[in-house]
Amino acid sequence: GVAFTHTKSSRAMAAVAEAAVAVKRVLKAAVTHIRKDANLYELTKQLPEFGVGSKVALRKWELKGAPDSYYTLTRMVPKPSGRNGKCWGTFTWKGQLKNDGAEARVRGGMKTGIWKVIEDERSIHGPVLTLPPVARVAAGEGAAAAVAGGEDGGGEVQK
Repeated sequence: GVAFTHTKSSRAMAAVAEAAVAVKRVLKAAVTHIRKDANLYELTKQLPEFGVGSKVALRKWELKGAPDSYYTLTRMVPKPSGRNGKCWGTFTWKGQLKNDGAEARVRGGMKTGIWKVIEDERSIHGPVLTLPPVARVAAGEGAAAAVAGGEDGGGEVQK
């Protein structure tokens, strides 16, 4: 093997080793996928604004005959790893807003496999795309011009 006797080289090697350990620690803390039995924070971290404005529910509420019961998330304070934190929301039970719509702490967010995100249109469907007004007029004129040119399409465009 090669022996390093120079102190600058050994310091550089130590710095590189420390950096590698730090990178491994960060990568280990980061979750790159959602586990099958994810908790509330792991489910909502993939949503826009960490799920604020989304509706989440316990899976067992549907089995208990309350499918229209959910929390509407109003505030999230996640830890850097995204696996835990604190969460607040308004509670709706069987279609009726409880506690006069007051914000309350969501309990049980760390329990795995019991939460589900009720369809959040912002994350599933994305923005509605439309043509700008100029493009719509041009598209309309193009269609009218083709009709005015005759059935065989070989005539001149009339305006």
